[in-house]
Amino acid sequence: MEKYDDGTLVTGRSSHEVYVIQGGKRRWVPDSWTMANEGLSPADLVILEDEDLGEIAGDRPLESAVPLPNLEGCSVVETEDGVFEVKDGKLLKVLDPRALIVNFRPPEGVTFLPASLCRGLYQNQPPEV
Repeated sequence: MEKYDDGTLVTGRSSHEVYVIQGGKRRWVPDSWTMANEGLSPADLVILEDEDLGEIAGDRPLESAVPLPNLEGCSVVETEDGVFEVKDGKLLKVLDPRALIVNFRPPEGVTFLPASLCRGLYQNQPPEV
């Protein structure tokens, strides 16, 4: 198996994920904002056979560099991980979203966001992203 230098951006032929090599291991790059923040460019992407990519040991993902959204004016946020009430700028998971319905109407001001933008906003343990 070929060794790749730290900072090499890699992906597999059928993969939808991009990784950077750090310390001989591959770390998932969660978004283009993080890629740019790390000084990486898609123009430098090395496309590997899926088997070769799988032979590189994995490590924890890079932390996203996307700034946290301003939730001012939001009362409810829905992500692919669930429904959350906004309390003091943090997200508190609603175990049963039906509890938010008043007079047979869902709450106004529901904001739909990708879970990747909400990291750091969860009041309790964040969902796995």
